[in-house]
Amino acid sequence: MGVDKELEEYVSWLLGSSQKCLPSRAIDRLLDAILDQINGVERNYVVELDCDMRIVVPSTYAFDVWANILHVYCFDDYMLEEATGIDVGVVIDAGAFIGLATLKFASHYPNARIVAVEPNPYVVDYLRLNIEMNKLGDRVVIESAALASRSGQGVLFVPKDSPINASLHKEYAVKYGDGDVLMVNVRLKTLDDIVRDYKLNRVDVLKLDIEGEEANVVEHAVNSSVLHRMGVKMIIVEAHREDDSGRIADLLRGEGYSCNLRWLSGTEQWIVACVR
Repeated sequence: MGVDKELEEYVSWLLGSSQKCLPSRAIDRLLDAILDQINGVERNYVVELDCDMRIVVPSTYAFDVWANILHVYCFDDYMLEEATGIDVGVVIDAGAFIGLATLKFASHYPNARIVAVEPNPYVVDYLRLNIEMNKLGDRVVIESAALASRSGQGVLFVPKDSPINASLHKEYAVKYGDGDVLMVNVRLKTLDDIVRDYKLNRVDVLKLDIEGEEANVVEHAVNSSVLHRMGVKMIIVEAHREDDSGRIADLLRGEGYSCNLRWLSGTEQWIVACVR
């Protein structure tokens, strides 16, 4: 199959998947952004996801952003609808990208304080812009670091053509970025560091989409007992290997969580959603 045919089929999938979920004006704007990315035009688009939320979509990352919108807003990958009864006061969104899940959490849990963790300097300005544009600055804070299983300094490997796949693991970034990868020095923080630095006395929802580091972070969190100390009620993990999804579920079930696993069709990713 040629590249053009693959591209045509992917755009058709984006369009078809959006029809019953997103407003027509949003689809039109996203399609314009896609065409700009294909043609190498750099431009920002404001897309209204619904009457309450708007996002700035950079054409440079339009394919990644559109797919992310579908997974967060249309497919309910994070299974939030299954946990509507949880009293949520604090959310940690690790791997926030440009803020799509952050905005979803803010809408779904209107009284929650959110810590959006994003180490990638190439996207964090868009995260900040989207928070400001939706007037969420009083509820959302940005931590420009990578959530990891250790504290200190590290290297973030950023695929030039797909920054959504920036990872602390070079082999992961190379795999999903066609080999053209930038290296950025970043701060590493553990979950305990985040809790201490923001003086959190509870964490109700923890979301991890940290491109290959998820299982290490969950294991460290279990060993440090931070999940118990913070009373974490729901943990949502996007695992990027099948082995990791099973390892994560086993670790959390051992801590008293009930876990559901969902394979994301057409990908090598699994959602592990655990509630206690």
